[in-house]
Amino acid sequence: MRWNRLAIDERGGPAENRREWGLGKDSTGKPLSAGLENSVAKPPSTRTEDKKRAAMTSQGMGDWKDCDGIAINETIDRINNNKFKNIIKTMINVIGLGYIGLPTALMMASHGVEVIGTDYNKELVATLNAGKTTFKEDGLDELFAAAVKAGIKFTTEYQKTDMYIVSVPTPYDKFSKKVDACYVVAAVKEVMKVCPDGATVVIESTVSPGTIDKFVRPLLVNGSGFMVNGEEKHINLVHAPERIIPGNMVYELLHNNRTIGADSKEIGEKVKQYYASFCQ
Repeated sequence: MRWNRLAIDERGGPAENRREWGLGKDSTGKPLSAGLENSVAKPPSTRTEDKKRAAMTSQGMGDWKDCDGIAINETIDRINNNKFKNIIKTMINVIGLGYIGLPTALMMASHGVEVIGTDYNKELVATLNAGKTTFKEDGLDELFAAAVKAGIKFTTEYQKTDMYIVSVPTPYDKFSKKVDACYVVAAVKEVMKVCPDGATVVIESTVSPGTIDKFVRPLLVNGSGFMVNGEEKHINLVHAPERIIPGNMVYELLHNNRTIGADSKEIGEKVKQYYASFCQ
């Protein structure tokens, strides 16, 4: 099984010259793969400061430390001008409303995507439905308010739709030095119970290479099929890992490059539209 990787540059536009396993090029013509390698080589704090300095320069600000509000201001300004509002017509069900799932759901909803967030934690869902966030993060309250105004909903129930994002915890075992994929597997199983034939399931949780093939794909027959109440269905598995840094989530959601791994270019392009709705 070989996966095609599609790239989105920092402005949300398509990367050019995509090839299998390639990451394309950025707006300057530099290969995105090289850019990603360089970002990995830098300590997280350095990458964060670099991005803030770049934002400060583009905004004409005097002190880069004051640019934490830029991301949320950009978000609010772009909500009514989102070019993807009329393109994305399918509701997306975000599974897992923690440190990654909630900001992702809020970001998509505030940019015109119909979003229903699902979490098994009843207290967490009740808190969100009461109009309160469940953790603190720069710009999160403003983003939450924008998403609520746009119509985001929160529930403990999995939804029937054509698009899912699975963003559940993947605990790290310091003794075995492996991540536990049990929550990802459990979430996919629940999706399989309610999803229509041909639905797309995006795994956004942090997992090690090979996890999807080793733990998730075996749930399916021939890589995509399964039976529910005697009815055969198929789903499309996609991997779109998130790598945002706590403390700077809103800014990094907007400005980090994205890599989408899919079994076909058609499905990859479909998923790309959702992330491109806000990724700059």
